[in-house]
Parts: sequence; C-alpha cells; structure tokens
Amino acid sequence: MVKSRFTSFDVSVAVKQIQDKCLGLRVANLYDLNTKTYLLKLAKPDHKCFLLLESAIRIHTTKFEREKNDVPSVFTLKLRKHLRTKRLESVRQYGIDRVIDFTFGQHPADYHLIVELYASGNIILTDGDYKILTLLRTHRYDEQTLVATNQIYPTHNIKHMKRIDNDMLKDILSKAAETDLLKAVLNKNLDVGPMIVEHCLLLCGQEQLKMKDFVFEKHFDSLFNALKQGEAVYDSGPNQKGYIVLGTKKVVQKDNKVQPQP
Repeated sequence: MVKSRFTSFDVSVAVKQIQDKCLGLRVANLYDLNTKTYLLKLAKPDHKCFLLLESAIRIHTTKFEREKNDVPSVFTLKLRKHLRTKRLESVRQYGIDRVIDFTFGQHPADYHLIVELYASGNIILTDGDYKILTLLRTHRYDEQTLVATNQIYPTHNIKHMKRIDNDMLKDILSKAAETDLLKAVLNKNLDVGPMIVEHCLLLCGQEQLKMKDFVFEKHFDSLFNALKQGEAVYDSGPNQKGYIVLGTKKVVQKDNKVQPQP
C-alpha cells in the first residue's frame, strides 16, 4: 500500500537520518516548489545536502532535481531573510507528535523552523523564544491557543510516549471485548503506532489472534516481550535504508493515446 503521510515512527526515523546528514551545515538558500513544499540547500565547504519539507506530508533529504519557482514567494523571502547563512544546530521531534523543530543559529540569534505533519499541516518560523515570525497558515489548537504571527508557539502541548509495563498491558487486555482483534486493541491503546504493533505481533505469532482466543498464561509473556522489543525499535530507529519510489500510471485520453502520469 502506498504511504500518503508520515506516521510518528516515520518522523522519528527521518529526524535521526537528518541529524546524521545535516547537522552543522549552513543554509545556503531556500526555494519554494509550490505553496506547501520547500527545499533547503544546506552546505559546508566539502559537503552539501538538500532537505525537502512538505507541510502535512513529509520531510527528508533528497538528491532528486526539482523545478523551482522563478520568483520566490513572500514566505520564502522571509525564511531567507532570517535563516540564510545560519547553521543547523539541532533537529528534534516533539515527543511522539508529528512535529519537527529545526534550530538554526545560536542564542541569542537563533531561530526555529517548525514543521507540522498532521491534519492540514504547517511550516512556522519563530525566534529563539518561540515567538512566531511567519507561518503558512493561522489556526487554533483550542480556545486559549492561537497559532499566529506574534504569538508564542505552544511547545507545552507535546505528547510523550506512555511506556508499556505489565500492569498497563494487563489492564488494556482485560477491558477488551471478546470480539475484538488483538491488533485493533493494541493500536487503539498504545503509542508506538500500527507499524510497530504489527511488527511485534508477527514476532510473537499473534497477528491474527482475536481476544476470545487470547489466553493470558499462554500468550501474555511473549506478547509483552515483543512489545518491549518494539519500543526499542521505535527509540533507535531501523538500520536498514529506506527508499522513496516515484511511480507512473497510464491514462487513456479521448483520442486513445496513452499518456503516463506521475
């Protein structure tokens, strides 16, 4: 199945890869590819790296050549004004949220570029105190929290992972209905995400198990151990390389000519 958005686990892995490839590089330039997608050229004398940011969808480094707009947008010009020549000092994920905080420059001349990859997404530039300087869109988290120019970005809303322990898992399983699939119960109640849950169930051979067939004495220990391994995978990220593949589909036009479309 084609992935259309990053999960929390994808964000965790992407952040680790960007830390390895991009920390210490300076912003040579920024480009807008469309109204939601931006390309940062990061460089030092013997190395350069291109970082793609697409609001609500993805972040990753890239070597793929993309067409850039001839005239930069107002948003791009503001990013260039504050970030060009600044060094990328840190990259971090907010807890298990799909939010990434890039820190450029050092205090008191530091800036944060915050990318939100959930819902409608956002790209937000703040100063070192998280006062918003510019952003793609204004919105509200709740009645008290407005994300807009000159407001303070709400870093206090970070969601942290609830670590799995024996009592927590027993409580989750004991409250599940007999008709539920074990996978659905774990996906609903655990923070590691559906990919890690599926990985853990495959490890312990319980991927198709229904709660009516779950026997604590038989299944609990192997499930718990697999889930703790899954937490370790989430924390460390996989060592394997990942690939982004651009596919084409054939579209038949009215004159019966077949045109490939990305």
